[in-house]
Amino acid sequence: MPDRKPAHPEERYRSLFVHHPHAVFLLDLTGSFAEVNPACARISGRTVEDLLGSRFADLVEPGDVVRAEEAFARALRDELPRVELAVRHRDGRVLDIDVSGIRWLVDGEVRGVYGVAQDVTERKQVARDLVVTQQLAAEASQAKTDFAARMSHELRTPLTSILATVELLTTTDDTTERDELMAVLQRAGSRLRTLVDGVLDFAAAGTARPEQEVVDLHATARDAVARVAERAHRKGLQVDLDVAEDVPRLVRDHPRWTAQILAHLLDNAIEHTPLGRVGLTVSTTTSASAGPGVLYRVSDTGVGIDLAQQEQVFEAFHQGDPATGGAGGGTRTGLGLSTVKQLVSISGGDIALASAPGRGSTFFVTMPVEPVVPDDSRDPVT
Repeated sequence: MPDRKPAHPEERYRSLFVHHPHAVFLLDLTGSFAEVNPACARISGRTVEDLLGSRFADLVEPGDVVRAEEAFARALRDELPRVELAVRHRDGRVLDIDVSGIRWLVDGEVRGVYGVAQDVTERKQVARDLVVTQQLAAEASQAKTDFAARMSHELRTPLTSILATVELLTTTDDTTERDELMAVLQRAGSRLRTLVDGVLDFAAAGTARPEQEVVDLHATARDAVARVAERAHRKGLQVDLDVAEDVPRLVRDHPRWTAQILAHLLDNAIEHTPLGRVGLTVSTTTSASAGPGVLYRVSDTGVGIDLAQQEQVFEAFHQGDPATGGAGGGTRTGLGLSTVKQLVSISGGDIALASAPGRGSTFFVTMPVEPVVPDDSRDPVT
């Protein structure tokens, strides 16, 4: 077996330099590339010829140039710096690289810096994603805690009223007083039912989108108003319904979701309107993105909502500032409006609000619908 001649140290160095998996380079005293390996060219997206003679700092993003120059100066002082820098690839991508450097010596004379750079973009992105995931998990956990606390408070209020009223009913024979207590029970029971319905609808709003059905849109609007009419009349409120003549009677829609949206908006209007009227108006609309649709307007002459509160009324259990209540602006609490926003969003619609303290509120809900001819036998309306 023939003897192999040991590789010359210079050959071993050249092989390690050329085949190193990371970017390896020599910078002269001006910070320009004196020599680079193929990995350096791959990371930068430039050819070896393009890199030679160019400055390392020219590859670095402007915000990291000072740090790069400081690291270069430290390497010349033999301080063995290590720094993470953002550099721009030739195709425009910004990469994160981990760079370390030592002095480049020739016959004891400092000629520049010997550097090694590793692409850590993917690792940094994973780390950033992990931070975001942890933040979202913490926010979700806090949201659950807040929801439970608010839900507990909201449910206990009518329950406490019901229990106290029942106890008073057992201790009085006065007819007038009993009638008043029964009215209190009715209001508290209605409030409790609304809360429970809100929780169920809020949960259902996060489920899969149901299949559309052929429904009578005019009947849906009439049913929504009829459902709240008695409650409104007990408060002395007028209830109006106006369905435009060009609104199609039969459409393909999500009937339960539409009914929930209108119910929550009308309940909300009645709750915050001490005097005057509430109304539902239905008309047609067309958008460039969604095509034909229906515009529902639910309006009231209630206390209104302060501009600062309007962006928050769709949050679950949002509590308005008491200082803006009464004549200065109303508060909206519970899950109703939050449920409405979710249902409208996943149905492909839009919701908007116009309101001012003391001037009432109008909610605008635009929903895409598919009109059908009366003899459409795919899903007949009975």
